[in-house]
Amino acid sequence: MAFEAILYLAILIVAAKLFGELMHRINQPTIIGNVLAGIIVGPALFALVEPIDEIELFISIGVFFLFFLIGLEEIDLAGLISVMKGRIFAGSAVAFLIPFFVAGLFGISLDMDFVKSFAIASVIAASSLGVTAKILSDLGKLKSTIGLEIFTVTAIVEFIAIIVTSVLIQINSSETPEISEFFWLFAKMIIFFTVAGVFSVFVLPKFFLMLKKHLNA
Repeated sequence: MAFEAILYLAILIVAAKLFGELMHRINQPTIIGNVLAGIIVGPALFALVEPIDEIELFISIGVFFLFFLIGLEEIDLAGLISVMKGRIFAGSAVAFLIPFFVAGLFGISLDMDFVKSFAIASVIAASSLGVTAKILSDLGKLKSTIGLEIFTVTAIVEFIAIIVTSVLIQINSSETPEISEFFWLFAKMIIFFTVAGVFSVFVLPKFFLMLKKHLNA
């Protein structure tokens, strides 16, 4: 089983690098090549790689590293704050609502439950912040005004999707949901984002500066 997981990882890494290089040579973001590699070697096409638990764990770790590396090298917090204007929030709402209602109504047309249809629709409507950030980074646009606006819209869309999905899951998981449950749900969200934001802005930078100052390796 361990050999199988290592073989799958090797196939994924080699395929991702090859297709990423191909995309780079034709002036396209490398992550498009990575996605194509996953489609081609995965169950969707040739099925050279199966979605076993070890692969899913590796992919989850990879997503965390992707965000970490992009955030460490590229993201301009001051620039993000500067582009947060009314039209950005309006555009984000439209970017979420259109696919949300289209997907939700499509689910209902297939005789799916109302809550489940729109719960799935909220996931479909959510943009991939990691993919967006990597594409902008590959193109050298993440620090530009348009890049920051695209990144901000994507982040807001994901934030809206998280809230809507959480509410719908709460409704679906409780036969008679109470108002207090939703207050507690929103309170947990606020606490999480506040703690994560404060930690990211005030704690992590000092921690990395300390490591850089005192460690030689």
